[in-house]
Parts: sequence; structure tokens; C-alpha cells
Amino acid sequence: MGGNEDRLKSIRSFALQSRLFIAVIQVFFNYLIPDHDAKVFNPPTIHRSSAADHVVVFLLGGFRRWDAIYFLHVAEYGYTYENTLVFFPLFPFLTRIMANTILLPLHFIMNYSSCLLLAAFLLNLVLFVTSADILFRLSRRVIVSDIISFRAAQLYCVNPASIFFSAPYSETTFALLTFSGLLSLETNNLTGCAVLFGASSLARSNGLVNCAFIWYKIVKDFLKDMLCIMKSPQKNLLGKAVLMSVAVFAAIFKIVAATFFSWLPFLLYQCYSYKVFCNPLASYKDLPVHVLNYGNNQNYKMPHAGLSPWCHQSVPISYSYVQSTHWDVGFLNYYELKQIPNFVLALPMICLSACVVVNYIAWNPVYFLCLGLYDTMDRNRKKVDNVPHNAGQLYGINRKLCYVYVVHLAAMTIIACLFMHIQVSSGDI
Repeated sequence: MGGNEDRLKSIRSFALQSRLFIAVIQVFFNYLIPDHDAKVFNPPTIHRSSAADHVVVFLLGGFRRWDAIYFLHVAEYGYTYENTLVFFPLFPFLTRIMANTILLPLHFIMNYSSCLLLAAFLLNLVLFVTSADILFRLSRRVIVSDIISFRAAQLYCVNPASIFFSAPYSETTFALLTFSGLLSLETNNLTGCAVLFGASSLARSNGLVNCAFIWYKIVKDFLKDMLCIMKSPQKNLLGKAVLMSVAVFAAIFKIVAATFFSWLPFLLYQCYSYKVFCNPLASYKDLPVHVLNYGNNQNYKMPHAGLSPWCHQSVPISYSYVQSTHWDVGFLNYYELKQIPNFVLALPMICLSACVVVNYIAWNPVYFLCLGLYDTMDRNRKKVDNVPHNAGQLYGINRKLCYVYVVHLAAMTIIACLFMHIQVSSGDI
């Protein structure tokens, strides 16, 4: 027990040090390398700057780039432009709450934009250290190796997308909720898992995919129950039929309930988006003047500018429309000659993911073909799944219990290659 606590302390310390290191090199490179003017989203600020604001900008200004500007804008003004709808509300909401509570005294010495930037950095700092802790606990349960779990948590702290876990992005929030949900699932807490996965769907759209972990576990447990009923010595066929029927209805109920709790937050957010951008009574007076002027100059769709095409769809989901219209996300849409550097950038992560999947299949071909739902080699299963802690490095991710995680990795890799902006694969896979 003492060894585990020592490792947890080491992980927390390493995670904290990695965030501080990222912050330091961010300051260095922010002032060493001139900013590239990509003509992207960058609304003006009307706040006056104090000495405290200059300090915050000097220390954290490098984090306020690209998507971070969207998240900070949503935290300060809400969803004023249609293209901001793909930046889900949980992280901006938490940032705003922190800026308006814990950092409230700082409002007297710095403007609100600086306070939000500081709040976002501190929030991600706390969430990241916690997520590294949860990842280690989750890995110990699945991989059954303290050594590999410890290294996995360390690699998580220095992953290629590490900068996005400190900048005002939702990656850290999503990672913490996903890891926590998976840990709850591994301890058979389906309700807690569904709630956490539901919260993750308010951080990133990937949270909807997390529900598949719950479906898989319910189906696997259902098949085990059915096999036990079929193999039971009871000769009463009617009794067995009743037990099977109960098992079927219980599994269906669990799937429906888990899906409801996992997807409800996402659906509520879509309802909110519909209410804001499909409201014929919306007025330009609801927006600050500088926000309105910037939107007009950039030809952004604002709530008062008429109904968007997605408002008239039979299922008015803003996310898919905004992704395809404003971000050109779609099947093979990113396959252009000018994107070759981005494909090269993503190649290491794609290759690493492919190697993990192929290696797992090579170790467990029969188990993989059976979808991990039934193992015909009971003796081998016991040998592999009951590996002692000091022998975990012989198996690691190849343990059969890792099947669903490997399939998830494969699915996310394929989706990244075919649909997404490929350079974000290092953070999304």
C-alpha cells in the first residue's frame, strides 16, 4: 500500500512539474518566435490594461492562441457567433465560475479577460494533476502492472499534445472525466460512469463515443449471465426461460438508461443552441457593440441575423452543420496537397496507434475475432488475466481485458484519418 501511495505522490509531482515546465517554455518561445498571422478568430478587447494585466499576458499570453481564443470568448460573452458552437460549454463554464469566485479579488487589479486566462490556466493545472492520478489508478486495474501504469501516467504528462492540456482548451477536462468514468466502469459503478461520460459530452463531442464502453460491458455481462443460466443444473425449462427473459430486459434497461444519462447533456446543449440561434425574436441589442461590430466585419452568423439552415432540419443539430460549414470537417475533406505537412506531423501518432492495434491482434487473434465476448481458451485466459504485478510488463496492453480500449483506439484512429483535421490526432486519439 505504501508503494502505491509513493507512486501516486510521484505522479502528482511529475504532472505538476510538467505543467510548470510547459508554462516556462511557453513564455520563452512566445517571445522568441514572432506570431504567425493566420487571419483567424481574434475578437478585439475593450478592457483597459493594468500592470497586473501585463504580467498575466507576459506569463500566459502564449496560451491564448487558436482555439483558446474561442473558449475564452465563450467564457466571457457566451455563444455570440455560430462558429463558436463547436466549442462545448463545460470548460468555459468552469473557467468563468473560477474567475468569478476564487479569483474574484483579482478583478480589482486586472481586467476580466486576464482573469479568465489565469483562471483557465489554474483550472487546467488542477484538473491535469488529478487526471494523471486517475489514469494511474485506472491503468493498475486494467493492465495490472504498477511499472507500466506508472510509465503510462508519465508519458501522458509529456504527450505530444501536452501544450493543449495547459492552454485554455477542453482537453484536460475531457480527459479527467473520461478517465474517471472508465475507472467507475472498471469498479462496476455504471451509474457513476454514465454521469461522468455525460459530463464529458459537455466538454467534447468525443464524449458521445464513450458510451460504447458501457454498452460493451453490459452486453458482455449479459452473455455471461446467459451462459450461467444455460449451464445451470436446473432442469425446469420454464424457470430458465423466465431467468433469461429477466436478463434480457435488465440488459435493455441498463443500455437505455446508460445512453440516456450519457447523451442527455449533449442533447440539452443542442437544445440551448437551437434556442439561441433559431430564435426569430433575437435582437442585435443583446450583444456588446464591439462583439457585434467584429461579427459584422467578419460576416459571422449571429443570433439576430436570421435562422440558419440547420434550424430547419428535422433533427436540428448544430454541431455537424457548423463543423462541415465553418471548419470543412467531412469524409476525406482534409486530403489536399497543402495539408501534407499536417499529415507528416500526425504520422508518428497514427503509426504508434496502428502498431498497438496490430500487436494486440497478433497476441489475441481468436479473442479479437470473437469481439472479446467469449474466450474459447479458458486455461490461457487464466494465465494471461491473472498475471502477477511483477510480470505485468510481459503483457501490458496485450492483456485481454484491454480489448475494448484497443478497439476504441482503432476506431478513433480511423475517424481521425478519414474525417478530422489530421493534426489534432495527437490530442484526440
